[in-house]
Amino acid sequence: MRSFVRSQWTPWALFAVLVILWLSDISGEPLAGGVRTWGVGLILAALCLWLGAWTVRLFWEEGGGRPRIERRWLLALVALALVVRFVGITWELIDHPRNDEGVFLATAERINDGALFPTTFNYGHFLYYAGALALWMEESLPIAGPTLSHVFDVATPYEVDWVVLKCIVALLGALTVPAVFATARRVFGGPADAALAAAGVSGLLITFSPLYNAITHQVISDVPSGFFAALCLLFVARLTERERLRDYLLAGVAAGLAAASKYPGGVVAVGIFGVWLYWRWRERSWSWSLVWAAAVSMLTMLAIMPGFIVQRSFVFQGQRTSLLLGFYQYARGGWLGVQPDSAALWYGGELVATFSWAAIILGLVGLAFLPRESRRRLALMLVFPVVFLALIGAMSMVVQRNLQPVLPILAVILGVGAGGWVGRFRRSYGAGSRQRWVATGAVLVAMLVVPVARTVAWDISRTRPSTRQLARNWIEGTLPDGVSILRESYTPTLDEERFHVQFKRFAAWTPAKELFSPAWDFLLLARNAHLRFMNEEAVMRDEQREYARRYRTIFDQLELVREWRPSTLQAGAHLLLYRAAPVPTVYRDSLRFVPADATYVSNELLRQRGSDQPFTYTHRWMYAVFKDFFEAGRYQGVLEVDRAPEEGYLYVVTPENREIGTWDASTRFEIELPERGKYLFRVFLAPPTELRGWTLRRIERSPGTQPSLESEGEAN
Repeated sequence: MRSFVRSQWTPWALFAVLVILWLSDISGEPLAGGVRTWGVGLILAALCLWLGAWTVRLFWEEGGGRPRIERRWLLALVALALVVRFVGITWELIDHPRNDEGVFLATAERINDGALFPTTFNYGHFLYYAGALALWMEESLPIAGPTLSHVFDVATPYEVDWVVLKCIVALLGALTVPAVFATARRVFGGPADAALAAAGVSGLLITFSPLYNAITHQVISDVPSGFFAALCLLFVARLTERERLRDYLLAGVAAGLAAASKYPGGVVAVGIFGVWLYWRWRERSWSWSLVWAAAVSMLTMLAIMPGFIVQRSFVFQGQRTSLLLGFYQYARGGWLGVQPDSAALWYGGELVATFSWAAIILGLVGLAFLPRESRRRLALMLVFPVVFLALIGAMSMVVQRNLQPVLPILAVILGVGAGGWVGRFRRSYGAGSRQRWVATGAVLVAMLVVPVARTVAWDISRTRPSTRQLARNWIEGTLPDGVSILRESYTPTLDEERFHVQFKRFAAWTPAKELFSPAWDFLLLARNAHLRFMNEEAVMRDEQREYARRYRTIFDQLELVREWRPSTLQAGAHLLLYRAAPVPTVYRDSLRFVPADATYVSNELLRQRGSDQPFTYTHRWMYAVFKDFFEAGRYQGVLEVDRAPEEGYLYVVTPENREIGTWDASTRFEIELPERGKYLFRVFLAPPTELRGWTLRRIERSPGTQPSLESEGEAN
């Protein structure tokens, strides 16, 4: 038992058995339920036992290669990182405004259904397989689903599946911290207290990096790519001290995993080449270590992505799913809104936002105080960040998460600079002087206060309802059933059983004649989506100029009903709800409706004969919604039915849910519309009745009204 707990090979052996069980179950004859449940349960129990014993040993025992105080600081940092990464993990679980996230869940489910080799290569496959394995484990343990549902306060199996995938990326985001901590410790070397400060500040900077933390709350491949890049650079840091084949091989494995997560992450391999080149220059001798590292890196990538061989015909097939998608996007200009004047300056601004000017300036100045050997090791670590930043800075479009692989090493650089300040104060003021502690505290606080404050506020905002949730609650609690809402990207999902909802990536994609027609009651917009069209200098193509004109018409001529603005502690998109209307608006005094004019039906059985055919009422309480703009006055309605229904009535309401009244509507009826405006008419008829159409004609004007602008006609 003692050797089981202490062996470093134990978790890898257990994990290998787990993977074999999983592959056996999904690729051949499914395992018996008991074998699968007991196998997964026992392996997880053994892994938890090993991890618990390893943690206790790391915390209490002397030795182990590092001082106990250093190991305890590391454990504390990991615990803190886990809290930061897992807070708000279920925020907006059902909205998922980023379409890329859905790809990973869908592909993981397909893998477990037997499609073992994905045919899409726009993303690396690591997160596909990691997600599939995790989902399989959750399904294997009957207690897992209810436990996750209770712990994370989610209701449906679909939400539990999302939680499982989010736990993977959150865990990898937290595990980046020990890699950064250990890298900074090795790069700095030097006195123990200054080295611990360098490692600790590096770990805190990556823990509280607002950008790194935000991306680790998404199910996206940039997270494992960033983790494996950080792990690769840890082995590169060990190689800056002395060459060992083992470190070359481990660095190669990590680089292969980074590339198998997201292809640009594989650029971290240039760090291996840089340190190998240094040793060749210094030793004046040849070594095959780089060749072995490259070979193991390629083999690792192929092991994670066997589809390169099995599905090789799909690798370059399909512009949006092939390996060349990144080339199409980044080399050919991307899309509107992600094309700044200078990608390098844009990424520089993002780095300032995530680390702060104070951390960057103090960290870089602190590098001047490093011992010579520390500067040598640090210089060897700069190959990857310099190459990677130059690469993404030269691209024609920008995306925040592209910085994920380079943020850990940048945190190391700044943390090592903090260690330089600590060493400087030790030499200037003496080891035990109060001035030294005050100066050290001032530098560390100045470097950390902004990232910590921003990330804490960000996490708090993810424990509160988002603007999307607030908008959905208001809409579903305020607007009447049957209203028609056109919504665009970044807006909340709505109950499509209650409302007629249509989604467009941009609302302005809708042709103007349809966009400004009586068919729509409300337009739900998001600044995050349409703001790109408001910069006239950035709008290049004719169709984009037309989209901009449509948005300006909305903002200038339609009524803003409600607005939801994000704030420091209230996250989400900036949402606007506009009352839709034709421009200009025509108010009618006579109109004939046909079934095709109905914008909403309570039961699709009404349309079983086709949307342009008569409605057949087969169940009680079925209704159809018709709408348009009408003058005030008294109106006579006539139903065109195959037979007089035993019961029927017309319920009239405004789009804002102001009830006008309910009238009996067998075949002929009269209603009163109190003011000029838009009205929704719900037509209820007792079964069996066939509705071919109905007419509404004003028979008496309200005092002070003007003649109608249009005569009787078909509804638009």
